[in-house]
Amino acid sequence: MLNAEKALSSILESNVALKNNQIIAVYNNLDVVNSTLGNYDKALEYSFKAESFIDKQDQKPQDLADIYNNRGHLFNIKKSFDVSID
Repeated sequence: MLNAEKALSSILESNVALKNNQIIAVYNNLDVVNSTLGNYDKALEYSFKAESFIDKQDQKPQDLADIYNNRGHLFNIKKSFDVSID
């Protein structure tokens, strides 16, 4: 998992031009990796970063569903149930 985090981070740090949906996928996967490693606060940061790349004009329901599902899971782990329901 540590190698996964490094690999995903290197994608963001590279000079490769990424589309918004690719950036969202990288941040969402960083969220999942950090959640699995028990780094819940860092995972939440990545979740909100992923959401910040959602284009308000061209929202993809699957991107939002992935982000909100992962975030809800994180809030459940942290026992923040009201926030998780939102």
